[in-house]
Amino acid sequence: MKKCPYCGLENPDESSKCKTCQTDLNAPTMAPLNLKPLKRYLPYILSFIIVTTAGFLYNQVMTHRGNPPLPPNTIMLNTTLSVDELAEKMAQVGVPRESLFFVPYKPALGLMIVRYFVIHAVMLSAFICLIRVFMRIFKYEKRAA
Repeated sequence: MKKCPYCGLENPDESSKCKTCQTDLNAPTMAPLNLKPLKRYLPYILSFIIVTTAGFLYNQVMTHRGNPPLPPNTIMLNTTLSVDELAEKMAQVGVPRESLFFVPYKPALGLMIVRYFVIHAVMLSAFICLIRVFMRIFKYEKRAA
């Protein structure tokens, strides 16, 4: 007797289709999915997703924090030109200097380097800690070499 892989009903050996669900009995069946390799890498995957999401959200919050609200119909422009050079270029296209709103921004290089170093160090340590937590949750065991 052939057992149907779909409904589980037993059919005669000479039949090619199940008599109830019409499933092909001669079709090759798929092997069951082996999840052990996935379970091995699951702590790394979950930790990576959490840390990258937190890093992205932190970046979004920090870049928009403290910026004053801009008036309507305002264009924000980052440029390497000085204020006078930019005013001169805008006057060439018909924009008067009085309508320009300048906000100078010059970050300290040392502070930027320290801030990014600290952010990346915190993210790396959070990643390592999350991996250890998830390894305990999923009872990850190292193989004896």
